[in-house]
Amino acid sequence: MTSGMDDGDSNDKVAHLVVGLFLCAFGLSLLGLTVVRIRRLMRGASDAYVLRRFLAAHLPERSPAVLKTASISIGGAGLFGMTWTMLGARFVDRDLHPDYTVFHYVTHLAALAPYLFVGWTGWLEYKRCLPAESLRAALAVALWAEALLWVEHARSKASPVGARLHLDLGILMGLTAAAATASIVVGGGDPDRSPTAPFLLYVATPLGLVWQGAWFLTIAVHLHQRPEIPTSGHAVALFVLEGLAVVVLGQLVAIYLVREWRRQRPEERRGLV
Repeated sequence: MTSGMDDGDSNDKVAHLVVGLFLCAFGLSLLGLTVVRIRRLMRGASDAYVLRRFLAAHLPERSPAVLKTASISIGGAGLFGMTWTMLGARFVDRDLHPDYTVFHYVTHLAALAPYLFVGWTGWLEYKRCLPAESLRAALAVALWAEALLWVEHARSKASPVGARLHLDLGILMGLTAAAATASIVVGGGDPDRSPTAPFLLYVATPLGLVWQGAWFLTIAVHLHQRPEIPTSGHAVALFVLEGLAVVVLGQLVAIYLVREWRRQRPEERRGLV
């Protein structure tokens, strides 16, 4: 074992990879849905307040198809992840660690369990057994729980790099949880005020999910030592750079929407708000 390397086994490496890919796909899907909805609103808008129209139309979520798909996707992914983790601990890494049981990865299981709750809550909202915004509120709860779990999990890591990677993951979960919570509290915002802040809070959640996915993939790469992150300082620098990349992604989305607005309304030169 190298100086900066954690004692990650094959199941642990694959788990980080799978979770990272799912979070990236889920976050990008939500972001793409937002872009599609805004483009539709542009076609029928007679003024520049497209973001306000978006917030009024989609906060809270009113589409049964979106609620159903999101609930099944999140709950199904959580169930698959927990099953994979337990079977992997018991069978995949059995030869490496004969004392492993299906509950060896207790932190990973505890981090995945809230997403079963998210899926279940979203399904109840879809069936109108719970009020609007229940799914997003449950997602915020899951993110807060993950933040606590990963910060604590970082303390169990033997290497400084492994500890730093998981501590940053916990911090990132906390930031996304704060954005999701604030978005629910603010909702569509005050109709008489600018919709920019409520909208930014809304899109911060999918952007945060993308960043989380990228960071899970970073940890998976580190565990595979291809390449290994040499020091905790390098890990922090990489964390900052990935965050900047996510912000640039958000800027690119905004640039695209502004260009679309100007293409459809050449007389408008003041953007979307």
